[in-house]
This record gives sequence, structure tokens and C-alpha cells, in this order.
Amino acid sequence: MNQFGNADKAEEFHESESKQVKSKFKNKGSTLARTYLHMISLGGDFPLESVNLFHEILVQLQADEVQEVKVPHYFVHAAGTGGTISSVGRYVKKYGISTEIVLADTQFSVYYDYVMYDRFKNESGASLWVEPGMAGIGYGPMGMAKKGETTSIDPAVIDRVVKIPDVAATAAMRILRDQGASGGTSSGVNLITSMHVASTAK
Repeated sequence: MNQFGNADKAEEFHESESKQVKSKFKNKGSTLARTYLHMISLGGDFPLESVNLFHEILVQLQADEVQEVKVPHYFVHAAGTGGTISSVGRYVKKYGISTEIVLADTQFSVYYDYVMYDRFKNESGASLWVEPGMAGIGYGPMGMAKKGETTSIDPAVIDRVVKIPDVAATAAMRILRDQGASGGTSSGVNLITSMHVASTAK
């Protein structure tokens, strides 16, 4: 199974004739919704309208009578393989949605330079990686960033990247836990990035 090579196919499954979508594919790297689709593929039915995570966010916001904002101004997400944020970004661009796609990156990850400055496509960022790093997010020790081979991230659909110091992400994770939300390091990175985006919004 190539967890990076199938990310481009995510939106092909967006528009379903039926809310009962049968699955016969396996891909763990594209979106959470597709992962769920794989998990129930042994005979179950997919109960939602789409397999794109952002579509489901929009559906839930539309259905929530209390929620005044029906289309998010921002989508903030840390990346491991980059499949989820890229799938969401392609969906947003394809349908002309005004949501800004923001990658929350870790301190020693090369995703910031890869997305913003087109670096690390022909060179490794492994020497820049400082252990232990943030578990499961960021990119560094794996060598060159090659779309479809070592990463699923699509720089063309990401509007902004915010690099967060590891100590700040860890502190944010601790604050979340103190508040009763058992988030990990990616939650900390996402929280700090979201706070930065909110504080600089016009």
C-alpha cells in the first residue's frame, strides 16, 4: 500500500449518488473520512454524503442552527504525511470556497520551507531535524520531500504556513490537558497556530 500516492484521488469520491457508499479501497493517508470508509469497507455502509473531511465539516455547520458561521474562515491543521490538509485544500480550491488553508508546522520540520520556498525537493532536511521532534507531525528525518513518494502534501493548495516552537506546542498541549481536553502534540501545534491566526486576522 502506498499511503502517499493516492492523495490526489480523494475528491473523486466527493459527489455520491447515494448516501450509502460501498468501499473497496484501502488508503490510510488521504483523509480521516477515507480511513473511516476503509474501516467499514468489510460490508458496512458509509453513512455520510461525502468522503472529504471538509465537506462533512460544511454539512455539520449547515445543520447546526446555533452556529452563525456556516463556512470556516480558516482551516488549521498540522501535517504528518500531508494527506489530510492537501485533500481539504484541493476541495476548497475546486469548489471556490473562501476558507484559508493554514498548515501548522513544527519547529524542526522542513514543511514550511517545502511549501513556502519550494525547498527540500532535491535535498534532505534530515540534518536540520532535532530529536525527539513532535511525534507524528512535521517532516525532517525522512530525506527529500517527494510528493507521491515520501509525502502527500500539495504546496499548491496551502495558503499559509505557521512554524511553531516545540516548547510552545508542548505548553499548549499541557494547557489543553489542564482544561480537560486530552490532546497531543498536534493539538498543541494547532492551538498555537489558531491563536496566532486569530490574533492577526483583519
